[in-house]
Amino acid sequence: MAKAERKEGAKLPWYRSVQTKITVTLVVVTTVILTVFGLYNLNEAQQRLDQELQELSETTVQRLSQHVIGPFWALNDEQIAQQLEATMLEERIEAVVLRDRDRETIYMGRERGPGWGVRELDSDPEGDFVMSRTNLVRDDGEMIGTLEVYVTRQFLEDQFNELMMAEIGRGIVLDLAIILVTLLLLRRMLVTPIRNLTDAADRISAGELNTPIEVKSRDEINLLANAIGKLQTSLRIAMDRMKRST
Repeated sequence: MAKAERKEGAKLPWYRSVQTKITVTLVVVTTVILTVFGLYNLNEAQQRLDQELQELSETTVQRLSQHVIGPFWALNDEQIAQQLEATMLEERIEAVVLRDRDRETIYMGRERGPGWGVRELDSDPEGDFVMSRTNLVRDDGEMIGTLEVYVTRQFLEDQFNELMMAEIGRGIVLDLAIILVTLLLLRRMLVTPIRNLTDAADRISAGELNTPIEVKSRDEINLLANAIGKLQTSLRIAMDRMKRST
């Protein structure tokens, strides 16, 4: 009965164990570090994606201007429409607007419609876009109009969300790996030896002075085992002296 009570009294709740405290501390520290680096990486990725969209709009407007300036001067609407629709084959482009020389009147334009199709544009595009504009200037220096290219941020948001989910997934996997490895290492290197020493100390305190103390490690656990062994020897000597004196 005393032995059962002794073991029950030595049992700790799981949330008070060294194993739990170390594991939780490592997980919290790792999560904080991963969160900081994840936010930094996401910010870098967002800036990179923004730059890519800006470069796309600028490159597209410059390339398209070279193809529409002639037809626009000649008022060749069919050829202008072909060039605008060909440009809209790039799915990230939301709208293309060709304006008269007053820079406000829309001469011709194309935009995304329902189902991501292409339709004629009759008003200024509205939404969150990356826009680039260039003047259409003839060789003699006369400006005949302006060209605008609008690139949607929808794909940027989709890519950003994918990156964010990847960062979250990476953090979860790493946390789970840390928990598993930490539990295995602590159980083998710390928890099990301490429990064995605790059980041996309980037996010695109950009078079982010949209880063997077996520790194979060469760290602080070994020093603790040696200290308990010395205490065991001292108790055994003291008990022998007491028996002889009586």
